[in-house]
Amino acid sequence: MMTQLRNDTLNKLGESGYFLTQMKQTANDWMPFRFNLSAFLSAARSITFVIQKEYAQVAAFESWYKLQQEEMRKDKVLTFFNNLRVTSIHKKPVKPRFRSSFSLADVFSMPSGSTIELGDKKEGTYLTNVSVAEIAPADVTKIRAEQTWHFDEKPDEDVITLCERYLSRLSTLVYECREKFDSVAPN
Repeated sequence: MMTQLRNDTLNKLGESGYFLTQMKQTANDWMPFRFNLSAFLSAARSITFVIQKEYAQVAAFESWYKLQQEEMRKDKVLTFFNNLRVTSIHKKPVKPRFRSSFSLADVFSMPSGSTIELGDKKEGTYLTNVSVAEIAPADVTKIRAEQTWHFDEKPDEDVITLCERYLSRLSTLVYECREKFDSVAPN
């Protein structure tokens, strides 16, 4: 039978996963996306608070958790998200930037056998002497768009991927704790 101890920590983990899913589903709508991001930051950060409260009476938890805290302080993803949560809760809303990219190669109507040369002479040629048929087959949609969100502090990584990495690390912590202490945790 699952104890109340496990339920509270797992519920926080589930709540964080729920808001991450909501972020994915609202990625093209800035206001709900940002609201879900704020909720995710709060729920995910509270996982470590709940786990400490729930396992406080378990023998050896405190010494184990101190070691975990040392490791968490070294983890750049965990410290980044802790700082974001502090900003979000205590200072101002976190405002990631929306980035869109579009593929327009197959929009151009060119005679069969034509070639395309793309690139910038300063940066080198990106694509040269490629048949239009090779890069724009008939079954490709006319315009493909990709939308992603980015934090100013980490412009090369999208928000959702970073959140997935953060939640993965927290999940590992929770499941390691459960494996080590649930058999000895009081009900």
